[in-house]
Amino acid sequence: MSMGEDGYNKRVKAIMETSLSLAIKISEIDGLKLLGETTSMVVCFSSDDFNIYEVGDSMTRRGWSLNSLQNPPCIHLCVTIPIVKHANHFIRDLSAVVNEVRRHPKKHGGHTAAMYGKAGSLPKGPIDELLKAYLDVTLTP
Repeated sequence: MSMGEDGYNKRVKAIMETSLSLAIKISEIDGLKLLGETTSMVVCFSSDDFNIYEVGDSMTRRGWSLNSLQNPPCIHLCVTIPIVKHANHFIRDLSAVVNEVRRHPKKHGGHTAAMYGKAGSLPKGPIDELLKAYLDVTLTP
């Protein structure tokens, strides 16, 4: 309400323009490929060359919030106003992380992917407790 319709429309336009720009720049990073068309604020990408979950974990360590998905293995970024303001920084970090993962691939996949995949197979009660503990550990500095 405080930003008004014009403020809202300006933010939507900035988010969509940034989403499209990020999609192009991500697709230009060697080893990354876009999944689907970027028609909303979500940019989803994967790799056939390396473990994409390692990229997601490394980006998390750099302070970015990406979401791991499976079938196929991929990660996605939800573009918001804070991302709009730091899109170039995101691309610099993503490029650096991809280069690191290429140079030093791990033998085992990313940790976030294991948590994501496991959650779908557990009954609700344990999931709540497991995710609370997981979030406490991963979000505590």
